[in-house]
Amino acid sequence: MLTVEKIGGSSMSKFGDVMSNIIMKPCGECGYYNRIFVVSAYNDVTNWLLEHKKTNEPGIYLKFVNFEDYNRALMDLLEKLIAINRTFKDIGLNLDKADEFITNRIVQAKQSTDLHTSTFDQMVAYEVARGGFIDRHVRRIREVYHHRRDVMLAALERAFPYPDMGVRWTRPKGGLFLWVVLPEWMDTAELLKEAVKDKVAFVPGVAFHPNGGGHNTMRLNFSNAREEMIEEGIARLGLAVLKEIRAQVSVVSNQ
Repeated sequence: MLTVEKIGGSSMSKFGDVMSNIIMKPCGECGYYNRIFVVSAYNDVTNWLLEHKKTNEPGIYLKFVNFEDYNRALMDLLEKLIAINRTFKDIGLNLDKADEFITNRIVQAKQSTDLHTSTFDQMVAYEVARGGFIDRHVRRIREVYHHRRDVMLAALERAFPYPDMGVRWTRPKGGLFLWVVLPEWMDTAELLKEAVKDKVAFVPGVAFHPNGGGHNTMRLNFSNAREEMIEEGIARLGLAVLKEIRAQVSVVSNQ
C-alpha cells in the first residue's frame, strides 16, 4: 500500500521532531517504506523559487521568465540550501549526501536552462537564417578574418625571427587561430605569466595535450582584435620571447 502524507511548512522548522515522529515512525502496515511526503513550503524556499508572498520580491522563476540574471540567483539558492543543511548536523543528517543531492539538482536545473535556447529565440534565429543574413554575414567575416590572419602572420615574421631555434607557426586556411611552436626548452605557461604583465595573453599549448606535451607551444587568436591591436600584441609577445631566449643563452654561455 502506498500512502501520501502532507507536512506543513511551519512544521518543517522543527525538522528533528518531524524526522523522529513522522518520517522515521512506522506507518501501520506500510512500515517505513511506500510513503510519499509532500511539503507545502519550507523555510522560505518557495519564496526564493517563485515570488515572496509578502514582499513580492521575484524569485528564480520570475527572473527566468523576465530574462533577468537567474544564474546568480540559482547559485545563491544553492548556498542557502547548504546553509540549511548545516542546521541538521545535530540530528545525524549525512551532510555530504545531502549537499551532493542538492548540488546535483541545482546543476541539472542550470544545465537545462543554459544548454537549451528558448523556443522564441530559435524562431527568431530561423527567420534570420531564412532571410539570407547568415550567408551574407559569413562572406563578410571571411574577408575580415582572412585580413586579420595576414596581419598576424606578417607581425610574427617581424617579431619572431628565430627559425634556427625551432620557432615556427602554422598558416591556417580557415578558422580563428594560429599555432606557434617555440624552442623545446621553453615553457609557454611560464611565458604567459610574463606576457600578461604587458597585457598580452594566449592559450598555452599544454591545454590541448591531455596526454602530456605541448609545453613549448601556444595558440594565438586573430579573429577578435583590430589590426593595430594584433600588431602591438605580437610585438609585445615577441619581446617576451626574446627575453626568455636571451636568458637561456646567458645560462648556457656561463656553463
